[in-house]
Amino acid sequence: MVRLPRFILAFVAIAALGTWATAARVAEPVGGPPMSDAAMKLCVSDWYAEHPAHGAAPLSATGPLAPAPADTFLVTNFRFDSDGRSTQIDTVRVVEGQTVMWKIVSGFHSTTSGKPTDLDAGSLWDLPVDSGTPEVVVDFPTAGTYPFFCRPHGQAFNMRGVVIVTANTADVGPSPRVSGAGFVAPAWPNPSRAYANFRFRVDRAGDVRLRIYDSSGRLIAGVLDGAFDAGVHEASWNARGVGGARVKAGTYWASLEVNGVRSSTKVVIAD
Repeated sequence: MVRLPRFILAFVAIAALGTWATAARVAEPVGGPPMSDAAMKLCVSDWYAEHPAHGAAPLSATGPLAPAPADTFLVTNFRFDSDGRSTQIDTVRVVEGQTVMWKIVSGFHSTTSGKPTDLDAGSLWDLPVDSGTPEVVVDFPTAGTYPFFCRPHGQAFNMRGVVIVTANTADVGPSPRVSGAGFVAPAWPNPSRAYANFRFRVDRAGDVRLRIYDSSGRLIAGVLDGAFDAGVHEASWNARGVGGARVKAGTYWASLEVNGVRSSTKVVIAD
């Protein structure tokens, strides 16, 4: 039997490992200029042609009667943005049983569980986020820390994020409240560039007031001020102030008053 020198065996092993690692994820550029839209689209479409997308929340968690996602990542070139700031790796925090949305802004991307170097990357979810699937939602039923990345850009462009899920210590589900007055879900989409939607419950017919404040407590806009019947209602803010001009990027607070009962929810306006 012919015995090969050890350095040759080592070289063969490293080459084989490199070939396997390349096959395990979409090829991505290392350094150099950002990928073109055509290159991104090819990477994403080639990957999901051979590896079916999986891990999206079931219809029961995303249908019209389901709670809105607890938080949202805007997906753009080349980061996941949850707070409207320029930080590269954003983190959102939700409670067991809540959902998180990824919403396309530009480019062709994916949301893939794990880290780019993990051998089991994508085992929990692996979903395209592009013009064909502009919004994807993932359900998080179990407490833990869930890193994720974009397959075409996770390693070369550090396009990554984190979802932290905390235990529901109140021992109740995160679904909308079934009684009482106030917001029944967080604002959505959040963050957003152009608008924010709100869903709230009126316990009995009466006056409702919804106003937007900045982080310093300054009144920015009045959204609602009138009488509503009992039930669940929705409203929308167009991200404009009392003078009609678009507000600056940043964190705002929606303050709701229903029959004297107040509640609030955070709204992030992105650049």
